[in-house]
Amino acid sequence: MDPDLLEEHMVKEKLKNGECIMLINTKDKTPSWSDVRLIADAKYPDKPLIGWAVCRFCYSAFRTHSKTNDQGKRRNHGLTSCMKHLEQCLSRKKEMAAIAQENSSFDSVPENSQALVSQFLVSKKKIAPIYLQKLKEAEVKFVVGGMHSFKSVEHAGLLNLAQTCVDIGARCGKIDIHDIWFGRKSIRDQCCNKFISYKNEMIKEIKKYAIDRTLSATTDLWRDDVIGRYYLDFTVFWMDRNWKLKHALLRCKHFEEQSKTAINLWAEIESIFKEFNLVFGDTPITTDNGANIKASLKDEIRLPCMAHCCSTTLETAWEATRNGCFEFDQLIISVLELRSYIARAGNIQQFLPMTIKKTVLHDHGDHIMWFIKAVRPNFAS
Repeated sequence: MDPDLLEEHMVKEKLKNGECIMLINTKDKTPSWSDVRLIADAKYPDKPLIGWAVCRFCYSAFRTHSKTNDQGKRRNHGLTSCMKHLEQCLSRKKEMAAIAQENSSFDSVPENSQALVSQFLVSKKKIAPIYLQKLKEAEVKFVVGGMHSFKSVEHAGLLNLAQTCVDIGARCGKIDIHDIWFGRKSIRDQCCNKFISYKNEMIKEIKKYAIDRTLSATTDLWRDDVIGRYYLDFTVFWMDRNWKLKHALLRCKHFEEQSKTAINLWAEIESIFKEFNLVFGDTPITTDNGANIKASLKDEIRLPCMAHCCSTTLETAWEATRNGCFEFDQLIISVLELRSYIARAGNIQQFLPMTIKKTVLHDHGDHIMWFIKAVRPNFAS
């Protein structure tokens, strides 16, 4: 599209029928360009047409540069005609008046006021393929540039963020996202404020249950196998008046390698008791059978975890059976060797309906024969 062949009425018509689109002048962010836009061919949205500017309210077009002369140069006309138009633009005056009225009544809406139906309608207008392609490219850049998973583009939080931006654009018009986007420090502060608010709510919520002695807790020291760090978490449970089980994570503390002693564990647990007004000596705490966690709660009501007890029982019985039964021990050894062969051979796991991890084979003895039957056809082939 040759910008020198265009006229004012042609530009306005092309904007209305979608052949041209409006672009924000990202190179010049002075107030003069706040209500003025560049134009571009809809087929090439990243290449503005030289010499044209339009009013973003009524699509009125103005030449900012003359047509090219014999030397291939243009004369700069500036934005004088655009500025004069904006002072008299009726569409701009109506929109500014509507925004001013909306802002003035945003915090104090009369009880008998009725919202406009258009505010609740979702536009079903078909999006041009070129914009869908731009959206797809933006999502690709988000995944690749930010090293995010492909599933991240389907996350409810990201979709909610995108919908919020769409809603702001529908209410305030097209704006530059850099003018309103919050940085890392602002989001960090907001997270801290949210956490403090949540903590205060939890203190108020569990206080009555702690006083009534109807509150219990669990704590566990666990290891992150990826990073190799140790964490202590502390969760409380209670039953509300409708007999619904509620729970809340009160702490997740990172422990250094050398600090997992009973004294250090109790110092952290004690701080949680004081911070959330829990009752010392009368709050049941369920834990595993770790020596350090048992020693740290020697003066508290500690209950052993039933899942850990069952696991220990099954593991003890498993090992006792291996030691007392030669055939069972040989079966386990054979399965482990088979698992090692499959892991080294490769291209076999994808044909199996279950994983070949050692822990799974060890913990699920009832699947061993089924596992052998599952892999046998692959060896035959």
